[in-house]
Amino acid sequence: MSPIRFYLSTIFLSTVSFAQINVKKVTTNLSQDYQSVAVWQNADKEFSVSLMAQPMVTPKPKQTSVANVFVTALHDGKNLALRLRWSDPQINDSDKLKSYSDAVAVQFPINDNLQPPAVIMGHQGNPVHIFHWRYQYQMDVKQGSKREIQQIYPNMTVDMYPQDYKFTGNIPKATQEQKDAFLGGTAAGNPKSYYKPQGIDELMAEGFSTTVTRPNPQASAFGVWENNEWKVYILRPLKYQDGSSLQEGGKSHVAFAVWQGENEEVGGMKSLTMAWTPLLLMER
Repeated sequence: MSPIRFYLSTIFLSTVSFAQINVKKVTTNLSQDYQSVAVWQNADKEFSVSLMAQPMVTPKPKQTSVANVFVTALHDGKNLALRLRWSDPQINDSDKLKSYSDAVAVQFPINDNLQPPAVIMGHQGNPVHIFHWRYQYQMDVKQGSKREIQQIYPNMTVDMYPQDYKFTGNIPKATQEQKDAFLGGTAAGNPKSYYKPQGIDELMAEGFSTTVTRPNPQASAFGVWENNEWKVYILRPLKYQDGSSLQEGGKSHVAFAVWQGENEEVGGMKSLTMAWTPLLLMER
């Protein structure tokens, strides 16, 4: 099948109706309790979403190991909480060179909840709102700051940058601004290079290679790895003035992507859903 015909079939798939994720309403304040085991006992049954290797944009993975992500959701009238579970035999961070973080993303339409755009990151004039958790961010949150080179490579030695000398002697201690000048991603303003206190990125996109990071994210996230699987909890407000908005008693759509760090998955190298999944926010 040609790329154009495949893309058109993808747009068609984005409007097909499947069984939906039912989001029950709870009386508890999810902004405080969305990670509580007891809260999730009130949720509807877990929903299995099929994933496949990203087939549209190079570089494409030859194969991926995550075939399903299992989704559970709750809302409290103000916030939506998602619990995402998938198998992963190894926990992965992207602290060192040639290492890649485990990650998951959740995507919502912005303009029309009932007739969403192409499922792969929307298209021009019809954007999507993406919530992207990475274990890398969580490790920084655990520490309370972005990890520094000396923490990642504690036995390193340098002979160029005086701010990194183990014993500085009479050289004044460098400011953080001076240190950042020697960190390529930070100096270039790459949003992935900065500390994420909520453990998550909020992104906007209107198609391939158009992703931009939203400033001041309102969402938060946290992951737990045990028994060879991830459980990642994502909390977002129902309503955004300039993003995706959800309505109690209303329907929307959602899509998912997962990255396995041990498979060197990053960027377009991922497992993803090739169709939107309907989402219903129940009134009770």
